[in-house]
Amino acid sequence: MRVIALLALLGAASGIAQAGWVEVGGNELATTYADAQTIRKSGSTARMWHLIDYTRAKEIAGMKPYRSTKIHDEYDCANDRKRTLSISLHSANMGEGGVLGTVTAPGEWRQVLPDTLVETLRAFACGKW
Repeated sequence: MRVIALLALLGAASGIAQAGWVEVGGNELATTYADAQTIRKSGSTARMWHLIDYTRAKEIAGMKPYRSTKIHDEYDCANDRKRTLSISLHSANMGEGGVLGTVTAPGEWRQVLPDTLVETLRAFACGKW
């Protein structure tokens, strides 16, 4: 009986850990999730984490293969722009496993093009999804 209770508790805890991820797009190569729990708004900008989960490991020369990427973006909700604040590459799916590499230097503001996954993410973060 204790084993069943422990398994139920562990299952509930793992569900809570991933409760913020909402699928916003995907194809046969990858699925993209937005984390609603990380949305932070300030004036006309919003920050949010999203995750790209790959069906097959991706490779960059000189690095171990990675299965997912977590990205922290900032969106200009009034002017349809975005910039990336940080990126981390993970050895396992859904942002799990070891962190294989990071970039923490904010990028340049770029226009969000209509009918793209980036537009969907911006709309999600800005509350227009």
